[in-house]
Amino acid sequence: MKMRVSHATELTNSLPSCFRTDVNGCKTYGCPNLGISDPSRYTRSKRLGYEAYHCPKCGAYPPVLLSKPINDLLRHLCHHQCLPDIRQCPQCFQDKDKDKDKDKDKDKDPVTNNNPKTVRAYGVTSAGTPRVQCRQCLHVFSLLNEERLSEQLQPLWTLLQLSHTDILFDVNGQATRAVTPDILRLRSGLQPQVFYRRMALLSQLLRQYASRVEGEGIPRYNEGYAGNKASENTSNSLANKDGSNDENNITPLSLQTNSHVVRCRSGLAGSHGCDTWWLTTAESQTGYQLFQSANVLTHREALGNRSYQGAYQLTTCEGDINETETLFETATLTYERILARRQFDELAYCDGEHRHLKDGVLLRPVYAAHAHFQFLNVLLAPVFHTNFILQHESFIRGAAIFAFQQPVTDKRCQLYYLHYSMMNTSLECHSSVSDKPPKHQTLSWWSENWQQRMHVYQLQRWQLCVGRLTQQGQAHVVTTRPDWNADFWYGFDAWLPATYRTKLSYSMLCTWLGIYRFLYNFQQDPSRNELFFRHNMDTQSIKSLVSYLNQE
Repeated sequence: MKMRVSHATELTNSLPSCFRTDVNGCKTYGCPNLGISDPSRYTRSKRLGYEAYHCPKCGAYPPVLLSKPINDLLRHLCHHQCLPDIRQCPQCFQDKDKDKDKDKDKDKDPVTNNNPKTVRAYGVTSAGTPRVQCRQCLHVFSLLNEERLSEQLQPLWTLLQLSHTDILFDVNGQATRAVTPDILRLRSGLQPQVFYRRMALLSQLLRQYASRVEGEGIPRYNEGYAGNKASENTSNSLANKDGSNDENNITPLSLQTNSHVVRCRSGLAGSHGCDTWWLTTAESQTGYQLFQSANVLTHREALGNRSYQGAYQLTTCEGDINETETLFETATLTYERILARRQFDELAYCDGEHRHLKDGVLLRPVYAAHAHFQFLNVLLAPVFHTNFILQHESFIRGAAIFAFQQPVTDKRCQLYYLHYSMMNTSLECHSSVSDKPPKHQTLSWWSENWQQRMHVYQLQRWQLCVGRLTQQGQAHVVTTRPDWNADFWYGFDAWLPATYRTKLSYSMLCTWLGIYRFLYNFQQDPSRNELFFRHNMDTQSIKSLVSYLNQE
């Protein structure tokens, strides 16, 4: 059974107007030109040895970026991440794609795919599949068949959930907590072709469920989620009687963004794998993995095109920074490494041997970062206050501040760098340890203020070094774990070891990653998804998931 996910299967040449199609412009906090991509405000320059736009207001030299790789990635993300609601009329969706600039679709959100159009029940098919009719165009279409999908996917879903919590045994009878494709396929009793087809269908169903939960939950964040003071609507309800906004009523939605390299099969003869570069953004209180994206473009315009402009071309990988006595030193060495590059946004994350992919093209990480934050900016548009705790990487900061330029200018979005290390010493008197006054330093050519302090959470002690990128003052932004993204990848590595991931194609890697993300978000910790979803839902049952997707 095929599950309807998208009716607009072709990648169009245009993007929704909510996305920025040109990211060339100043990325300096406090500059009048921040986030403005008007070329008349800048002059082209090669003073620093690379093509750049010189900002006369602040003196910055942001490198020139191509628009096509970012726009292609955004189209790719929209195609694979923006899943229409199951109850959304396919006919109206197609009409929207043909007439996307007409006012009748102004309420359509291109990321969450929320649409006010409703449908009414219209009986069932002979196979028991519920049918509905669009109230606007009267088109009749089918929803999902609970019984059929449950019959196909429940046995596999049960095995996958066991693999996440219980010990399995490999083909040699050795106990292991890692799930592998071979073990699952053997236990499922399915032929390889059927197994991988159902895995893809299951991943698609789970993604559809998460997309709907997030689409409904994110706009409600300002209404009292995560300890916020309840309000009647979203940001419009924050106005006081005197017309001002009481910002103290809103707890910022804090997010951690970090990169991670995952190796998969390249598909090319003689290759030892392909290193894909991922950005993951997690909610800082619970670790909920909100958004994940990679620097891979499987778009038809890139397939087989080794000369694609914006492709990753570096052949030597940057080394890791050695352990230092203080995190201030780590931050200083990170600045030095960034400035030592020929162009500070040219991250060399893998060598030439692992930069080729048969099914697509690896793009420079800077392009993936801009697409990631552009997408997040639209996804989080209903949220009034946000904090971004970023990996210390200059172009990640630039992508974030450019995408969130308006909230940053309005002081509704704060950006931070973070270095951290876990302390292995005794936790005696840990409450007094965390109360010690923080240390402060001004670092780098950009004169950014950093603060180093101790942090205790669940009997674990951390040393944190936070660089405040948007406002001066203290930066107590980490309230639970500072390493949620590392925690996610650590679990994924244990669940699906690298030795098996290198045998998987990129598309199958995404299938497994999507399934693990669902297990991590909705089953590992019951409180993790409460940020977005208030109702108790049996996510172990395929019938329950399908029923939720089918209901209005």
